[in-house]
Amino acid sequence: MVKSEKITLGSLNPNNYNFKIKYSTRRMKLYIKLTKEETTGWKNVKNALAAGMSDDDLAKILFFKGISTTMEELNEKITNMPEEEKAKIMAEYEKSDANDKEVTNG
Repeated sequence: MVKSEKITLGSLNPNNYNFKIKYSTRRMKLYIKLTKEETTGWKNVKNALAAGMSDDDLAKILFFKGISTTMEELNEKITNMPEEEKAKIMAEYEKSDANDKEVTNG
């Protein structure tokens, strides 16, 4: 019998994540602190998906694929949303946007 190994990158509980985000005038830096187990998982995933690729490149690919998937899910929810709910959300957005412009323009 062949034994298979399940690769686990980490917990799916966001309360367990240790992220730090730093902003500067030109960019944003995202720092992710992994446990020893998560680091081993990261190395396993990297070797399985992208041997030879840098950690930075793989992290960027996974990050932006995650954003892309999240946006697809959001667009699907909006598409399937009742028209009344869409109108309510757009009205709230426009009100919020107008308030932001007032604060920005003083």
